[in-house]
Amino acid sequence: MVPIKRNRQIKKNIKQNIKFYKEPAKAAGEFAQGLLYRVIMIVTGISVAVCSLFGAVNIIFRIPDFFRYEFDRTEVLTQLDIGVSSNDMGDFFSKFMMHGDQPFSMAAEYEGTKQELFGQIEAELMGDFRTLLNVLLIIAIVAFVAAAFLIAILQYNKMARGMRTALNVGLVIYLAVMVISVVYFNVYTGSAAFRDGMLDGKFGVDAILPQMFDGRFILDSTVLIVAISVIIMMIIRYIVWKMTAQKGIFSEGLKGAAK
Repeated sequence: MVPIKRNRQIKKNIKQNIKFYKEPAKAAGEFAQGLLYRVIMIVTGISVAVCSLFGAVNIIFRIPDFFRYEFDRTEVLTQLDIGVSSNDMGDFFSKFMMHGDQPFSMAAEYEGTKQELFGQIEAELMGDFRTLLNVLLIIAIVAFVAAAFLIAILQYNKMARGMRTALNVGLVIYLAVMVISVVYFNVYTGSAAFRDGMLDGKFGVDAILPQMFDGRFILDSTVLIVAISVIIMMIIRYIVWKMTAQKGIFSEGLKGAAK
C-alpha cells in the first residue's frame, strides 16, 4: 500500500508543479498578446494619420485649383504682365506635378520679348519638390495598406473597441501635431520668414518664382492640408464605425458584462 500512496503523491506533486509553471506562462502569454494588440492599435492610428496627411499634401499640390486661387488672390500674374492667365499657370503647375517627365518650362511674353519664364535654379527646385511629393505619395500608399491590414487583424479578432480607440487616439495626436505646426510656421516664425528662408539667396532679383508665392502661401496651403487630411481621417473613421457597429461592439459589451 505504501508504494501506491507514494506514486499517487508523486503524480499529485507533478500536476501541481505543471500547474505552477503553466499559470505564469499563461499570464505571460496573455500579457504579450495584450501588448501586441496595443502596439497594433497605436501603429494603426499613426498609419491612418500619415496616410491622411501625405495624401492631402499630394492632393493640394497636384490639382490646379489651389494654384489658381493663389494667383488670383495675389494678382501676381497681372502685376508681372507676362500674358499668362491664372488658369493657364495653374494648369502648368498641376501638369508638372502630375507627370514625372514634364519639364518645368514655360515661354511667354515678358518685358517685351518672348522668353523662358523660369531659370535653371527654379526648375531644379520645383523638380526636387515634385520628387518629395512622389516620396510622400509612396509613404501614404504604404501607410494606407498597413492601416487596412492592421484594421483587418483587429476586425478578425473582434476588437471593435480597439479599432475605434486606435483611430480616436490617432486623430487626437494628429490634430495636436498640426496645431503646433500651424502655430510654429505661421505665428511664431512667421510664414513670410519661413518662405524667405527657403527661397532667399537661391534666385536672382528678376526671378519670377519667388514673386509668385507670398508669405500667405504657406498659411493657405497648411490650412487646406489640415482640412483635407482631417476629412480623409473622418471618412476612414466613419467606415470603421460602420464596420464595427453591427455586432462587434455588442459582443464585446456582452463579454465584458459576463466577466
